[in-house]
Amino acid sequence: MINTKTKYAPDADFFRDLRQGIRTFIEAGTEQPDTDGKFNELALRLFEYQYNTNEPYQKYCQKRGVAPGEINSWADIPAVASNAFKEIPLCNFPPEQAVKVFLSSGTTNPEKRSKVYLNEVGMEFLDLSYEKSVEAYFYASPFEKFHALLMTPSPDLLPHDAVILHAPKKIIENHHIGEPQFLISRAGLDSEGLVKRFRQAEDDGEPVMILGATFGFVHFFEYCLENNLSFKL
Repeated sequence: MINTKTKYAPDADFFRDLRQGIRTFIEAGTEQPDTDGKFNELALRLFEYQYNTNEPYQKYCQKRGVAPGEINSWADIPAVASNAFKEIPLCNFPPEQAVKVFLSSGTTNPEKRSKVYLNEVGMEFLDLSYEKSVEAYFYASPFEKFHALLMTPSPDLLPHDAVILHAPKKIIENHHIGEPQFLISRAGLDSEGLVKRFRQAEDDGEPVMILGATFGFVHFFEYCLENNLSFKL
């Protein structure tokens, strides 16, 4: 019989190999050969690890009738509904060992936000994934800079560890001119302010980058259609 506490311990070969495999995969980017096959293999190994180290998740998988070794595709790994993160700590380590606890924006219920617990390894992978994707897809060079227009609430309107603020901060890090401009207030998206900022960019020729959640763009595009607005940036 396998002692799961030993096999999946942080100092065990299984965990060390999995950690290194994920890091190598992220660092290699999308140009590596057999990307889909490598991703699938790593995802199934990660599922095995999470299944055996996260008791609430294991019980959920058992109710779904899915266990490691019984599936061949990452698409068959049981996904957890986001509401579950509002109810219990879903992590494979004691919650008090988290180095970061990300909170949801509280759109549905500000008094009951989802919590995502990350230890050092989780933060390592999160920030590495941002670093590599930003490097590959967002900028033409490490020295390119823009005025950052963010369709997110300003930090003073959200908890310090709101997850909605972490991604934009990582993406514009070392690439923004001056202070970022936050475009969502308690009154909602400042479409008029964004239009004014775009007109300024048309006049002075300064490069701008706008970053935000999908529905922010939807609302702004609708505003532009209603007011027959277009821009040449």
